Amino acid sequence: MESFGEALRTLRKDAGMRQVDLVEALGNVIARSTLANVEVGRERPSARLWNKVRCTFPEWTDTLEPLFPSRSRVDEAFELSDPFETVEANYAYIFREHPSPEEIVQVRRVRATRDGAAEYGLKITSERTEFGLDSEPLFGGWIHRDEHHIDERRSLYLTRFHFDRPLKTGEEHEFGLRSWVAQGDPGRSARVTFTLPTERARITLNFLGRRLPRSVWSFGPLPDPMLVPAEGRGCSEVKALDHGIYCLNLHNPKPSQCYGMGWAW
Repeated sequence: MESFGEALRTLRKDAGMRQVDLVEALGNVIARSTLANVEVGRERPSARLWNKVRCTFPEWTDTLEPLFPSRSRVDEAFELSDPFETVEANYAYIFREHPSPEEIVQVRRVRATRDGAAEYGLKITSERTEFGLDSEPLFGGWIHRDEHHIDERRSLYLTRFHFDRPLKTGEEHEFGLRSWVAQGDPGRSARVTFTLPTERARITLNFLGRRLPRSVWSFGPLPDPMLVPAEGRGCSEVKALDHGIYCLNLHNPKPSQCYGMGWAW
């Protein structure tokens, strides 16, 4: 029996749509990379995706509804942040003696869009299958659950962060998560894709070791992370704010678009 993702991929192709076309038709409620993960079974379909699909393509409902996970499974799955808006998202990539980041720190301030919101989903993807992470909470709650998915092309880490208390509609909450790169090499770029309305974001590269990069550049918005240019071709150079510190500030970044910074030694 085919899965929800396999059936969705067949319907999409029969309609003559690329993945990016379907994402746009669904109002950019998910990133193209998320759709790709759902279609090949790396991620379970979220209720947000399913609700948007059946509203936008009601003719697909009869095919997909029997394949959508039951509500009990959806509750157990990693639904990435449906009841929130992102007020501010900060990502810090910390380098010491290794040419790739050894530590990734995320700090988020979110706003609840419904009463009782108490968990937020975080996702880190690496194109390198040998990449491994160990995560710990910094403040604002605890890690409820971690999942690691891997295939021949990439590693996907999903973390469900539980807040100290449930929020009321419109209430804001700040929390932080630190992830240590336990093994492997995450690559030569820091990439972020926003699937929720986000007011502002910052990506910081902090080189603490004696060695500094030869160049740092920024990119985005890009419709697909696979379009990130190699060696910064056609990208904007980023100057250091201080010794070894480089920042990219984003205001109201476009949903389902990839932004980030790359570096070369």
